[in-house]
Parts: sequence; C-alpha cells; structure tokens
Amino acid sequence: MLCPLPIALTIFLVLAFSEPAQARRSVPGKVPTALARIPGQLVRCGWLAQKPPSRPLLNTTKHEVSVFASRELGVSGLQITQLTGGRSRAKVFSATKRGALKGVVKVYPNAGEVSLDMAAVDKILRAGLKEMQTIKVQATTSVVGSEQGVALLSAAKGRFVADSLAALGRLRRGNERSAALERLSEDVRKVAGAMAEQHLSMATGKVVTRRFKEEKLQRLQRHWFRVLKSGLVTTAEAAKVNTALHELSSRFRAEHLSATVIHGDAHLGNYAVANKVTMIDMGGMRAGAPAALDVGRYWQSFVGFGAMSGLTQAEVKTLQGAFISESIKRNPALRQSHASQSVAAADLGIHALSMVVAKRTPANGSRDGSSNDGVARKMFAQVQATLGIGAGSLATSF
Repeated sequence: MLCPLPIALTIFLVLAFSEPAQARRSVPGKVPTALARIPGQLVRCGWLAQKPPSRPLLNTTKHEVSVFASRELGVSGLQITQLTGGRSRAKVFSATKRGALKGVVKVYPNAGEVSLDMAAVDKILRAGLKEMQTIKVQATTSVVGSEQGVALLSAAKGRFVADSLAALGRLRRGNERSAALERLSEDVRKVAGAMAEQHLSMATGKVVTRRFKEEKLQRLQRHWFRVLKSGLVTTAEAAKVNTALHELSSRFRAEHLSATVIHGDAHLGNYAVANKVTMIDMGGMRAGAPAALDVGRYWQSFVGFGAMSGLTQAEVKTLQGAFISESIKRNPALRQSHASQSVAAADLGIHALSMVVAKRTPANGSRDGSSNDGVARKMFAQVQATLGIGAGSLATSF
C-alpha cells in the first residue's frame, strides 16, 4: 500500500527495494496507461475516489504538491513536509493543517508502481478482514514530462506503534512510563492479532516452495556480502556469522511452511492502532510466502526502533514478548516456523547494517567515518545476538 510514514519518528532501517515495475513514460498532460488499469473494485467500493485522474503536476516541489492536495481535499493553508519513502522508493509528503494530518501525497518512480500498490489494496479489500484495514486513495495523477505516478492518500487512523514507542522513550522512569509501556504492549497485541487474521484468512492452501526459500536466502547472502566487503567485521567474527547463517539456512530449507499473503515490509512504522489496525506501505506484498517472515521482521524491528527511542533492554523484551506470544496464540503454526522467523529477523538486521556500512569512508577521506563505525558496530552486535552468537547490546530470542 502507499505509505504515510509515522510523523514523529523516521526509522534508520533501510529496507530492500521492490522489483521495479514496468515503467510507462508519461506524455505531458496525459495520464500514464498504468493509472488507467487500477482495479475497478477499488472504485466501486470507495477505496479510490470515483473520478478521473487529476490534472498532472508540473513538478514535485512542495508548492505543486500543496496545490494538488489542497484542490483534492478542499482544504487551504496546508503545510507540506517531505518524509521518507518505503520500499517503493517514493517521495512522501505529509499534508497538515494546524498540526492535524489531512492526507499524504506519494510520488512514485513510475506509474506502474501506483497500480501495483492499488492491487495490494484490492487484495486486502477482498479478504474481508475484521481486525485489519488499510487507507483510502483520494486521487491519482502524474507528473508532466516524466514517468512518475502520484497518489493522494487519506490519513491513517490510530496511533502508529513507532510513534507510541518514541513517546514512551521520552518519559521519565516511574509509574507513568510503566503505564505507557503496558498501553503500548496492548497495541502490539492488537497488531499481532490483526496480522494473524490476515495471514490465516489469506492463506493460499499451498506450501512455500523451495524456489521461494532460495530467493530469500540469496537476498540475505547478498546483504551479508556487502557487510563483509566493508572491512567492518574481523575474520573471526565473519567465520562465526557464516557458520550461523549456514545452520539457519539448513533449518529454513527443512521447514514445512504453509503459504499465505504477507505484507513484506512489516515493521513498527507500518501499523497504526485504533479500533482496527491500519496497515500501510504495502508495495512489497507477496503471495506464496510464510507468515513467519512478517512476524520475524516485525519482532526484530523492536530492536532498531527501541535503540533509537532510548528504551531499555527489558522494555524491548517486554514488547517483543507481547507481540510473539499473541502471534503464536492466534496462529499456533508459528511454533513450527522458528527458522523462518529468524531468517526474517536476520535479513532485516543485516540489510540495515549493509546500508550503514556502505556510507563508511576512511578517516583520512572526505568525511570522517568514525561515528558511523560506532553505529555499525552496535548494529552488528544486534545481528550477532539475533543469530545466537556474540554478546549483543540487545540480546534477543524468540
């Protein structure tokens, strides 16, 4: 789905890009063909405004985004702020007025990716979920002289878990913080329940293929290879991780896993909680995958978000425990998919680490990479802990 990311917190986790959709070059003033292929179900059910695509944007400056959002929302005086994009590599802008979020504008690299996200909305819509929902698409358009597609999204309802976690980290230790932790734990349980409902309701009735598993493991190895090339890891450390990854890969291949439709980018910033759980940024949605990949990825994201927000190790474990216990309660089959959950957690940690070390430079270069090295070493300790080796700063286990 298209993503309004949390306003209060932008996470460092840089996640894998989805495969680029077939780009269709826009003709100035003409809506790209891909935008004309949006599933009719979205229009009939009100997820997409029942009107043709809006006038194309001249460019993607804040002024043009403001004009587009104001016209479509019927609200003047909007404040436009650029956020970070998700897997779709999009530019994301929040549109607020007097501090209240009115909508989100997302500019995609090409119009084809708009229709892909629309299809993800359609999947959730057709599933008829009771605990999970997604956001509405208010309007779509293009950008003059480019391949880009644009969508105006409604504001997600509820509290983003990432924002609530950041607010928790700002509280002083004591009764108020303890109460906030319990409230957040309840939100986390709701996410776990809604996620389980999605996975069970959208099960394909098939098993996860060997090919899918190998693709997942190859991606993990590519990320790890980037870390090795950086020089951050010693030979002894690399040997231990290589052994752990080999053993984990063998267990993952051996697991008999039921296939379902997964979010593909499950983390604290992509779920908001109210009466229902709202799921956003669904461009990485994929069928034929094990539910454990979403569960493991979400579980591991507590580590990164927790570290950024100043949570203690005990608080992170409390939230992880609330999430995984409710997940297993609602979907007992997860007990037999420990390796899959660990693969997802390791993939998230190693990929984030690979993106950080890619920015390292020698101390005598154009920039001093020492501070970046400190962050990278902490992240590597967390990866070791996820794999059950070393003494990570936030030791974690399912």
